[in-house]
Amino acid sequence: MKITHRIRQIAFALISIGSLLVGTRISHADPPYSQDYWISPTNVSGGGNGTLSNPYDGSTLMNFDNVMTNRSKFPLNSTMHLLAGVFQTAGTYTNGWLVGTGQKVVGSGLNQTTIRLNFSNTYIGNIDSYNSANSKAVTNAQIVDLTVDGNGASGGIVLFGDHVVVQRVRCVNMASSGPETFPILIDASPNTTYGSSIPSEGNLIEGCEVILTNSSWISAIAMTGVEGNPIQGAIRNNRIIIPPKSIACGSTGNNCSMGINVCSIRDSLIEGNYVSGADFGIYSDSGSSINLIISHNSINGAFSGVQFYPWPTTNLTCAFNNIGIKGSASNGDAISFFIQSTPVNATRNIVIIGNTLTYVPGSGSGYAFCERMQNTLGALFVNNTLDYRLVPCLYSPYPVNFSIYNNTDLTGGALAFNQDPAHALERTAVHTNYAVQAYDRYIAVSSGTAVTITLPDATTIGSGKEYVIVREDTSGAVTTISSAQNINGVTGPITLSPVSSTSRPISAATLVSDGIGWWVR
Repeated sequence: MKITHRIRQIAFALISIGSLLVGTRISHADPPYSQDYWISPTNVSGGGNGTLSNPYDGSTLMNFDNVMTNRSKFPLNSTMHLLAGVFQTAGTYTNGWLVGTGQKVVGSGLNQTTIRLNFSNTYIGNIDSYNSANSKAVTNAQIVDLTVDGNGASGGIVLFGDHVVVQRVRCVNMASSGPETFPILIDASPNTTYGSSIPSEGNLIEGCEVILTNSSWISAIAMTGVEGNPIQGAIRNNRIIIPPKSIACGSTGNNCSMGINVCSIRDSLIEGNYVSGADFGIYSDSGSSINLIISHNSINGAFSGVQFYPWPTTNLTCAFNNIGIKGSASNGDAISFFIQSTPVNATRNIVIIGNTLTYVPGSGSGYAFCERMQNTLGALFVNNTLDYRLVPCLYSPYPVNFSIYNNTDLTGGALAFNQDPAHALERTAVHTNYAVQAYDRYIAVSSGTAVTITLPDATTIGSGKEYVIVREDTSGAVTTISSAQNINGVTGPITLSPVSSTSRPISAATLVSDGIGWWVR
């Protein structure tokens, strides 16, 4: 009995010590947000002291903004917890509330806490549109777990700096009023006006919702830098709903709705997002981009699914996305992937793999393309499943070293434009004069009259491209193979003799490009 009693004493002592250690806060392990404050949307007698039991009074616009602006009540590198309910704010409007470095604004949940903007062209963020001297770039700022209500006007979250996080935020009731509106924007703050002096990296927009009922010129979620000062981060698992609109959308952003807008972005991930109704699903029109993965996104109802134009893009992978595009009466061509730059061969190493592409025709006469590329050096379009009405589009100056194979229609059938289908050599039957396409491989000539087969430009089709041209008839007509470049080092065409039904001579030629001209083997 004495031994048992002693064991119990020791066990109780160990449990007590363990509880003490668990409850001890070790200073070097503390997070940067070591100060926590609370604010209530209801009246608090005496204004409160910022504790959970006696939160600050945020029951009016003036009360809320005064607390959020006061650095003694909401210091830098601290957390403000917004209790459930609706808070009114002027946001960044004229000397208003500006988010500072290390400040974390935490709601009680995107279905529980709402911040309602009370002026047009005002935001929750750190840029004062009315007095730029007040605007300073921030580091480690966060806005999480709440709803931002634009109150029927433009507005949202705009943060400039690095290591910025916007997470589990819903933006509603917003509309553009003239200039482009950004419900959620993280920017690299590229100029000294806003105090930027370090690269913008470690940024995150995750688990957010942008649900709009009215739109004209809007970028629902944006992460942007500028040439020479790119931005880095991740945009993942967000949900964007944009309604159709009556204003015609141009070929670039004006008067258009963009689901996800990125500019001058590097080493970044766009993954798992759902975009419905935007004119452009994922869009970039400013600044070079490099090392970007776009994967597992679902885009529905856009006329351009993924578009990077006109700035160069390097090392772009688009994988396992579901993209549904639609035609219209006013928007011209519908394009799943529009990857194009103005400088020749400035866009490089583009991989489009494993995507599912669908198409709904519109009332207009525009074309429908699964991809449109120009001035591209090194591109791969492979293992995609798509509507058979979506065809590849290669614009001059044509892509160099462009490969397209193993693509199937929505029923699993091989598509004619594949260079090398998975289980067969695709055959193109020719009965009249024919200009050979980039996706051709085996060309079967069968005609009772003379036929000219014109090879593509060897300098744009690239080195190593091979075509097999075969006479498959017994007529006496001659087949001519012509090229703008030399064939076997000599200017001028070559001919394939007619096939004799008795002697059966071989009448075929395999031509290989060396990037300068064509050689017969």
